[in-house]
Amino acid sequence: MLVVAAFAGMAFYLDRQSLAILKSTISDALSLSNADFALLISAYMVPYTACYLFSGRIIDRWGTRRGTSLFLVGMAFATLGCGLARNLPEMAAARGLLGIAESGISPSIILMMTMWFPSARRAFATTLGQAMGAFAPIVAPPLLVWLALRGDWRLCFILPAVYSLVVAGLWWLCDRNPPYAASASSRAAAAKLGLGASIRLIFSMRALRGIIIARIVSDPFYFFLNYWHTGFLQEHAGWSLAEIGRWTWLPWVFVPLANIAVGTWSDRQIKKTGDPATARSRTLRLLACLAPAAALAPLVPHSGPVVLALITLCLFMTNCWVILAGVMVSELAPKGTIATTIGVLSALSGISSILFNQLAGSLVDHFGYTALFVGGACLHPLAGYILWRTREPAAAKLAPASLT
Repeated sequence: MLVVAAFAGMAFYLDRQSLAILKSTISDALSLSNADFALLISAYMVPYTACYLFSGRIIDRWGTRRGTSLFLVGMAFATLGCGLARNLPEMAAARGLLGIAESGISPSIILMMTMWFPSARRAFATTLGQAMGAFAPIVAPPLLVWLALRGDWRLCFILPAVYSLVVAGLWWLCDRNPPYAASASSRAAAAKLGLGASIRLIFSMRALRGIIIARIVSDPFYFFLNYWHTGFLQEHAGWSLAEIGRWTWLPWVFVPLANIAVGTWSDRQIKKTGDPATARSRTLRLLACLAPAAALAPLVPHSGPVVLALITLCLFMTNCWVILAGVMVSELAPKGTIATTIGVLSALSGISSILFNQLAGSLVDHFGYTALFVGGACLHPLAGYILWRTREPAAAKLAPASLT
């Protein structure tokens, strides 16, 4: 299941990397401005965000086997639509369908990890799965650029569509009899809760409320960096498309390996603190100390290796934050509502990300990248402060609440 989850993560990465890496190529082919490109991001992010409120509930009720297989099939058809799009409206419609389908992947993977791995090994397993899934962004830049330079950019979407169908079949075949699944009584109690009652239960927990607010604050820079960093390297640092293909796979070698090291360290902190959530919170706050790298990236001289190194540190920080925050949520959320909690968190953080990235297109057109990178560098330290302020009292036990 860890390998299959990594395959699903690869499909997820391929969809995102295709649009980001081919920003200039697709913009030329479809006559898109930076504002139009920001609209494509929003066309994906709006349904992606809105459907999180429902996809998590679907996963909790239907289970990861049926629910995830369905979402992966939806991803395949939406990605195929991106490859067949002839103009901005058609591409926006395909990206919207992709957002609906992909909203089920993160809740599925987080819930799957809680059902197949114990808490003391969960951060390692999650980061290891992410590292295997990161094979996609390592291969994507040279492969997609190779296809695009030969005039076949549409294949950059058609091939991932076929791949997603294969992964859907594998998930259906492998996701059977998880050893740490929630009890039948917990699932039944969770199924009786409406969406409003579930949200009230989630926000009644201080530490869980804190990680949700922290993600609302920090996720906009995570999405901005993933979608705009290749454009930044081309438009601000003067890289060619060939250089993008030659070098931008390097961060995706370093980032997953660093994530595994941090995840392993975080698991070991559980023995020292006696509490998984405290160990995760401390790790996230330490990661936020890397944020100044984002402020420096647009200010250093246009030295390719230095700029790429700073971008790599930013990608490491933001990606590890998302992964470990998801692990922390799985250890705090009531049994039977883990996917729903991930959905609520993702929906709320998605709203702030949509607003940030929609504004980003106009700001880049008028002021360049500097203001966005400097402002973005402040978000993770602020999120870390929120985690510290919303930590539970020392005497409180942070074991997940029971619904029964």
